[in-house]
Amino acid sequence: MIIFPAVDIQNGKAVRLKQGRAHESTVFSPDPVAAAVAWRDKGARWLHVVDLDGAFDGLPKSRDIVRDICRELDIPVTMVTDTYQFPMGQAMLTIYPPVGAGDLNEQGLTFLCSAGDFDALITGDMAGNTEKKLVERFDLPDIEVLVVGHHGSRYSSTDAFLQQVRPETAIISVGDNSYGHPTQEAMDRLSRNGAAVYRTDRQGNVLVTVNGGT
Repeated sequence: MIIFPAVDIQNGKAVRLKQGRAHESTVFSPDPVAAAVAWRDKGARWLHVVDLDGAFDGLPKSRDIVRDICRELDIPVTMVTDTYQFPMGQAMLTIYPPVGAGDLNEQGLTFLCSAGDFDALITGDMAGNTEKKLVERFDLPDIEVLVVGHHGSRYSSTDAFLQQVRPETAIISVGDNSYGHPTQEAMDRLSRNGAAVYRTDRQGNVLVTVNGGT
């Protein structure tokens, strides 16, 4: 099992949200760079850094802090323009480059984590038009787990996309929000295409176990 310590950035501080709710946060460090250094000094080989302000606003807000973390920890920054694969223990992480244009939601990366016959796909916040481009450009496998696009937005997880990747399980990462996520339209499409749906706002943290490991 690989553990990714996290530095979630909100209002310039390292925080942890309660079930993804922006207004319910606990400050773990006033300095995200110092928090990242502390994890490094404790032996962490991986670090998950999230710009929460950018995630909620739809535009990057903490780019300078992320850049400072990379500089302080001597982390090389790679612009993803082609498919990259990274071994992770007995699993393989495949990173696909952006395939959309315009809105930043359409310019995100796609992640496929594979372990034996198990595949999990994360498409970020892309909408249906970009999902279409993704499956047209890359030969994606039938997947066991889909982290549902854009928190269950009605514009994501189209029937055409779901019929292409055929997820058995769909996990919606969502908390209290003013957007109506997850929408009933998205929920209906997931169910109609045979996916068992789990929601973090109802089930809490979702742990996926694969072949006896996690």
